[in-house]
Amino acid sequence: MSEVYASYVGAQASRIPLKDTLIGYDQLEHEPWYPRGYTTWTPELKEEMLHFFEKCNYPYRSYEEIPFKDPLRSEIRRFFISLDAYMESPHPVIPEKDLLYGATDIEFAEYLKRVKRKSFETTWHVENFEYPDWWNDVPAYRIHDIGDIFNYSYLPFFKMEVDDYLYGDLDLTYKEDWIATFKSTLLRMLPDREDF
Repeated sequence: MSEVYASYVGAQASRIPLKDTLIGYDQLEHEPWYPRGYTTWTPELKEEMLHFFEKCNYPYRSYEEIPFKDPLRSEIRRFFISLDAYMESPHPVIPEKDLLYGATDIEFAEYLKRVKRKSFETTWHVENFEYPDWWNDVPAYRIHDIGDIFNYSYLPFFKMEVDDYLYGDLDLTYKEDWIATFKSTLLRMLPDREDF
């Protein structure tokens, strides 16, 4: 193979010839790996990944045979390398098996974001005026550094089946006097301006 995907620039994939660089080149199997690509998540895929992960042990970066096709194969390889680095860091607080199990779930990135926020705020004794609905559903860890929580960006990249951007084009129903009330309230709150 003479070329390999090396990076994304905007929405375009850049190609770098293999003879010029080893970026994106898996030296173990001599196949190119792809920088980031999503895989559509399904419950069946989760089960397949769990079955594979159950057979894996530390150090994960040494696994040559990853029985999935790209881009998932490359995503798992990145995850394994990141998991090893995390486990070798000074204060990893999330159990290794929790990360392996969670990496198969499409909602796990959101969970890690919440754990990171709660751990940071409880470690530094932040007092909130109000707590989010999920606050009691996630653990808090005493952390020394924000990196003590595994970074969700190293998880396999699953396609989200969310089309919430479509809601931006919905027609809104409102009364004209609401706009007038809003504008008059805003003008009372803002300093005097002639150009508004």
